[in-house]
Amino acid sequence: MKKPVKTQDRTLAAKRRSFDVVTAAIRATGDEAAGILGAKYPSVPEGPPAADYQRVFTDLNVELAGAFQHMLGVNTGHQGQLARVVELAGQRDELASDLAGNFVQVRHALENLYGGVRGFTVVGVAGPTLRDPAGLLKQVRETVDFLGKPKVALPAVEGFDVDHSRVSERLASDAKTLDRVLTDHAGARKQAEATRLEKNEAIETYDQTYLYITRTVAGLLHIAGLHDAAERVRPSERRSGSGAAADDEPTDQDDAADKTAPEESSAGSGTR
Repeated sequence: MKKPVKTQDRTLAAKRRSFDVVTAAIRATGDEAAGILGAKYPSVPEGPPAADYQRVFTDLNVELAGAFQHMLGVNTGHQGQLARVVELAGQRDELASDLAGNFVQVRHALENLYGGVRGFTVVGVAGPTLRDPAGLLKQVRETVDFLGKPKVALPAVEGFDVDHSRVSERLASDAKTLDRVLTDHAGARKQAEATRLEKNEAIETYDQTYLYITRTVAGLLHIAGLHDAAERVRPSERRSGSGAAADDEPTDQDDAADKTAPEESSAGSGTR
């Protein structure tokens, strides 16, 4: 079984580094820049004094932090849903494996007792026992139905008292459990897709917020003459939601827009 893509490993780690740089620069230079800007434009009637420049830096920092935390929260929810998909897939595969083993035993036992009685297969299913959970479930239900309502009366076997109802009940109970997990798994995959879309939207919103806030902060810092700090804040031209320093890093495939739920493998068929 393949593991789900973990978005937070590269994509969000890079965004976190850039976010930390920006917020640190604002905290370290915001007051100084506000003082310089307030003194530089004292005669402009509509221009805010130093205190208002300080509030601009503070508000921008708070807005960026809010978008960042929302993105992390949505991604955490998505990762949790992917983990649920994988957990249910594991339960599904384990239940299907156990049911297939039981079904093979039932088929062998009944066919050894009756063989191909009167022109039909006793268990009501032709062909090999399937390993695909959905296909296996269909086969088992056909056999349960057959044992409950046989097309012809099964002949008595001397020395054996075969209780077909007990065999049928056991298979039916196991099939019901597998069917429930299959339903839960399908629902979890749909929810994982929904949270994936929500995650991608949150990332896109953060990237846009990061871009206009860092451009604004970098511009204000340049105007204040704090050019080194401005360059630390300047956004990347190549990577959304990252600082300019990220342009020098090797490019990895961005998994922020992963389009599929976790892939799982299961054999399509087996032999009885």
